Order: sequence, then C-alpha cells, then structure tokens
Amino acid sequence: MKPIIYLIMLFVGITTYSFAQNTKPAIKEDASRDAVLSGFMKAQMTNDVASLRKLIARDAVILIPGKIDQVRISKDEYLDFLKQSGKMQQQCYPSYEILSSNANNVTARVDFDYTGFIIHHYLKAEKKNDNWKITELNKSFPSSPAPVIVMQ
Repeated sequence: MKPIIYLIMLFVGITTYSFAQNTKPAIKEDASRDAVLSGFMKAQMTNDVASLRKLIARDAVILIPGKIDQVRISKDEYLDFLKQSGKMQQQCYPSYEILSSNANNVTARVDFDYTGFIIHHYLKAEKKNDNWKITELNKSFPSSPAPVIVMQ
C-alpha cells in the first residue's frame, strides 16, 4: 500500500513541477507582448507620434481604407498624418483581442469603440532581438448599413 501512495505522490510532484517550469516563460512573454498592444492603444488614442514611431517597425505594412480598395502607405506617411492632427485625447474605449500568438509573433484586433461606431485595427507584431515591433497595421472602418426605405 505504501509504494502505491509514494508513486502517486511522486507523480503529482513531477506533474506540478513540470507545469510550473513550462508556464514561467509564457507569463514573461505575454507581459512584453501585451505591453506593445496596450502601448499602441494608448499612443493611438492621443496621437502620440513619438511613441508610435518606437512601436512600429521601419518597414511596416500599413493599410488604410480607400474609395475602392485598401491603400498601402509608409510608416512616415502615417505618422506625418497623425502629427498634422496634433496631440488629442480621443473619446473612445479601447480593447484588444489576440487572434493568434506564439513566442515571436502575435496577431491581434485592437478596437476603438466610439459613440455609435467602432474602428478596428488588425495588427501583427514580431519579436526581434528581445523587442516587439508592429510589422503590419490594417485599419478597418465598418460600413454603414444601407438605409431602409419604406414605400407606402
């Protein structure tokens, strides 16, 4: 009877130790990844160009809605536009959802919820040399529903 109890205790101990060892790096990794996402939200809400310049990679792909299709612009064009608008505190509620993630990449949807509409930002970030940088930013404005016309 005692050998069975010792085996069960050994199994529980090994399992607990293994689980604890496997979760420690993930917690640190998630914290640095989440800091980039929350930093983007904060900087975007205030048009903080200096912070965005640090968060966005030099050769990032930035897509914004155009009349017919999306338009690709450079990081400098995007930041120049924000700089012209000046610093401001936008009245919205930001949030994000991680769509996929691994140790060196994350894809997330960052929402800015204004009164009456939501602006979605789909972004990808990569970890290079222990630094997270946004490598792709895709702005999406939801289309308005077609007006309903009632004929009498």
